[in-house]
Amino acid sequence: MELRHIELPNDLAAVTDAATSIFQYADRPEWSMQPDEQSQLTEGMQNFRRVWPLLRVLQPFSSQL
Repeated sequence: MELRHIELPNDLAAVTDAATSIFQYADRPEWSMQPDEQSQLTEGMQNFRRVWPLLRVLQPFSSQL
C-alpha cells in the first residue's frame, strides 16, 4: 500500500469520513463516536475548509518552527 501526504483542502471530506468510521467500536459502543460528535467534527472540518484560503495567504508570514 502506498502512502501519500494529505492534500489540503481537497482531502478534508475523506479525512472526516475516515475519522467517523474509524472511531466506531463494535465491542465497546460507549467508546464510539456519538452522532453529536460526528456532526461537530463535520462542522469543524467545513469551517476549516472555509478559512483555508486565508490560511494559505498568511502562511508565508508565519514563523517556521
